[in-house]
Amino acid sequence: MISINATLVVQVVNFLILIWILNKILFKPIFRIMDEREKTVTGARAEMKRLRVEAEHKSRALENQLKEARQNASAERDEAYQTAKAEANEIMAQARGKANEHVGAVQAEAQKKVDKARKDLDDFKAAIVEMVYLKVMGRKAS
Repeated sequence: MISINATLVVQVVNFLILIWILNKILFKPIFRIMDEREKTVTGARAEMKRLRVEAEHKSRALENQLKEARQNASAERDEAYQTAKAEANEIMAQARGKANEHVGAVQAEAQKKVDKARKDLDDFKAAIVEMVYLKVMGRKAS
């Protein structure tokens, strides 16, 4: 049978004192450090989640701005193309008009030269006919 004597009581008292000392010196500081670490990790995770959400929002905003900038650039490029095309067409029309005027002037000048050449030929033809007539008739040209 187990007998309870004074050594058992002293051992129980020593054990309780050891538990109390370990609790004060070891367990409470360790639990406090673990709680602080848990709070720090939890806070860091919450901050990380908040920053991730914020980064996603900023990323979407930047993507939208980039898309809008591309659309604006495309619209400006198309507008510049249409403006340049209209200016080119206007310049071509002016050039055609000037070319047509020049061609008309050259044709008029050529027609004048042709008319003058015909008149000169008609005059020459009349002179030759008169010379032939006079020779055939035996008279001299005066």
